[in-house]
Amino acid sequence: AYSDCKTNDPNLRRRNRVCMAGAPWLRRARIVPHSAGLLAALIMAAPPVVPLRSGGGRMRGSEHRARRPALRAGLRLALRGGGPDQASVAGYAPGNNISLNPEGVGGKLVAGTKLSFQMHYTTSGKEMTDETEVGIYFYPEGYVPEERMGGGVGNAFSISIPAGAKDHEMELVTYIREESDIHSLMPHMHFRGKRMKFKAVYPDGSEEMLLSVPAYSFNWQLAHELESPLRVPAGTKIVATGAFDNSAQNSFNPDPGIEVNWGEQSWEEMFMGFYTWKEVNQGGDD
Repeated sequence: AYSDCKTNDPNLRRRNRVCMAGAPWLRRARIVPHSAGLLAALIMAAPPVVPLRSGGGRMRGSEHRARRPALRAGLRLALRGGGPDQASVAGYAPGNNISLNPEGVGGKLVAGTKLSFQMHYTTSGKEMTDETEVGIYFYPEGYVPEERMGGGVGNAFSISIPAGAKDHEMELVTYIREESDIHSLMPHMHFRGKRMKFKAVYPDGSEEMLLSVPAYSFNWQLAHELESPLRVPAGTKIVATGAFDNSAQNSFNPDPGIEVNWGEQSWEEMFMGFYTWKEVNQGGDD
């Protein structure tokens, strides 16, 4: 059901399109960085396939512009976990490189799927070559898993950490819109990340602590699997509270003398939560 894209079409190879016959169901994926010191993070997504122009051929400029909203919406869906059948592929951060669904849970990579790779590199002043590898593991041909894994990503883009601040606190809220079973939570910050904890705030106002990471380390960005999935009602909020250490006492701090804002480079900062949850009402077509 899966081919390695050996084709005479140079455009197909250049786009890194995944070539498939039928609709294989993905169970897990693994990312192996070629150089851990070079690759700081990798986000893989599988945006839903948007039909090409009917009749084939290249799209005119106006057609391409008209298609952009659908492409952007598709990428947002893929990063959130997708629609009912859409596969969520994998991501990489130091200490975390495997995405594994429970038995009987999977996502579909339909024919024509094009994987999106967002690579975050840390420069070292040396010329380097990256040959990061990705392994994708499918269920046996003909097997259709009964359930789909979804989830969400919270991202705070408004970050302003004063120079020398030892405990600059932030909060981030992510909504779970349907009754769901929470499976995992993962904090993400850069070198100044100090701590982060997650709590569920239920529609009736009650709260429950889900995870506390009191000593965050950029070198060990683990996805924390709950011992048992936690069922939460529709409208539950995941509230992430954390702090940054931008002082000279932080030995990993690149420069305690500057204000730090959001950015993709490791010497800048992010404040994110990655979550996996499975909706109780699965819906969708098999």
